[in-house]
Amino acid sequence: MQLPKNAQKPQFAVNPNPVIDLVDDDGAILRALSRLLRAHGFVVRAFVSGPEFLSSVALSPPDCVILDVQMPGMSGLDLYGRLRAMAIDLPVIFITAHENPEAEQFATSGGAVAFLYKPLRAHTLCAAIRSALGRKGGS
Repeated sequence: MQLPKNAQKPQFAVNPNPVIDLVDDDGAILRALSRLLRAHGFVVRAFVSGPEFLSSVALSPPDCVILDVQMPGMSGLDLYGRLRAMAIDLPVIFITAHENPEAEQFATSGGAVAFLYKPLRAHTLCAAIRSALGRKGGS
């Protein structure tokens, strides 16, 4: 069946409520970011460690991941490397409270969407998420 010349092509449905996974060992940060992102219409899943996140990602991948750089055990950078080694290609935003130019360079050169410093500004984080979601939709 052909569409008339002036008819628009059908658009695929875009998830109206993208899933954002947060990985941070600080419970207060997880609660605050979860509230903020839910208020902006996102579905949020929070994880306190890299291994906890890894146990769920293959079953139900998110639309975007926000990773804390410094966590005990598996750091956010280690987790990012693990995802890449597993060929799990997700848009990633790094957050940290500590200035670390080497980590920032490693993350951004490796394809991370953003590297943000705490305390986070809502508009900056949401802009990074929009960029991540746009990147995911374009791949």
